[in-house]
Amino acid sequence: MKTKYLLLLMLTIPLFVHAQTQMTLQQCREMSMSGSPLLKQGEQQIEAAASAVDAARKDYYPQLDINGDYTYLQDPITIEVGDMEFQGENSQYSLNAALIQNIWKGGMVRNMHNLSSYQLNLAKRNKDAIEDIVLYQTELYFWNAIYMEDLLELSGLYKEVIDDLVKVVRNKVEGELVNRSDLLLVEVRQNEAELSTMKAADSYEIALLQLKKVMGISIDSLIQPNGELDAIGDFKADRTTVESLNLRPEMAAQKEVINIKESEVALTSSKYGPNIYAGIVPVWGAPNNRLPGDEPVYNTTLVAGLNIPIVRWGKKRNEVSEMKFRKEAEVYNMEELHNQIVLEVKSAQYQLTEAVSRVELTTESMIKAEENLEMMTDRYKEGLTSILEVLDAQIYWQRAYRNMLDAQAYYQSSLSEYKKATGII
Repeated sequence: MKTKYLLLLMLTIPLFVHAQTQMTLQQCREMSMSGSPLLKQGEQQIEAAASAVDAARKDYYPQLDINGDYTYLQDPITIEVGDMEFQGENSQYSLNAALIQNIWKGGMVRNMHNLSSYQLNLAKRNKDAIEDIVLYQTELYFWNAIYMEDLLELSGLYKEVIDDLVKVVRNKVEGELVNRSDLLLVEVRQNEAELSTMKAADSYEIALLQLKKVMGISIDSLIQPNGELDAIGDFKADRTTVESLNLRPEMAAQKEVINIKESEVALTSSKYGPNIYAGIVPVWGAPNNRLPGDEPVYNTTLVAGLNIPIVRWGKKRNEVSEMKFRKEAEVYNMEELHNQIVLEVKSAQYQLTEAVSRVELTTESMIKAEENLEMMTDRYKEGLTSILEVLDAQIYWQRAYRNMLDAQAYYQSSLSEYKKATGII
């Protein structure tokens, strides 16, 4: 019966059988991975974090600076020694290159490098989480499009059932075997079926737009999802919570957040550590001393420095405590995330098991409703039942068919939910 009415639907609704690109679920997933703006944004975040790691590594190397200055004095210094007078120059200038090597900075350089490395790892884990979300949304929108397509098919099938009944009733009315009120009743149902088909077509188009959006392709692209909503496999929801926790990128990301907070504690403490450095500063300029002479001269300075913070009135203790509290907050956040993921896995397992049972029950009901419709239609043709009973049988069949499609769509979305919850999406 389904094959017969599907053929009629394809002949009467050519809009949806134009040459379109058939897209399987795997093809849609691959396009989402390459075209999603969210994933491209995540890639840029990784590149930014990688650059920050490289920048932090450069602090281990000596720093070279070139400095220059020029000063004009309207009334330069004059020195009198006995009968002799020395007058400074109006113009003073210098050029130096300072090569400074950090020896110890309280561990700040190392801690900053560690911090940037953890931030890079976090960016990668966040991108993994975004990938899971994009793939999950792709699967949901893919199966929703298939579901809407099947509802459109159901609308066409129901309309053909009504159209066939209209022909039967019209013949009976012309043969004066039934009252014209029977024909009016089925013609009203015929108009309602046509309207339902139009609404189903609009819903299908909207579902396609949603799928194209998550795939990152143009909304004008001509695609058609290629999949079977009733493809109910023998997938077993037997993955343990420990396996799921190890696979979920959110857990890995939260571990990196804790590492970042630990680095921030060490970094805050290192600000108050000793600071030791050494370097060389060659200088060229004039005048180089207070003696007379305007010729530029060269000189070299060796520098070394030591700074040890002594009294900050407890500021170090307060700032380090703040960072420790923030780290502990993230530890509790990880505990909450752990509990949430365990709940998601368990709920997804129950939901998937229920979905399988729902498909079996609704499929059995649809078969019986279809058999009842055929029987009541034959009885009406033979004059053994009323038109109202036939119309009721059509409604029961349509409802049972819709319930079956709902159950199949529920199974597919539950399967996607389970794969996301267990980290195998």
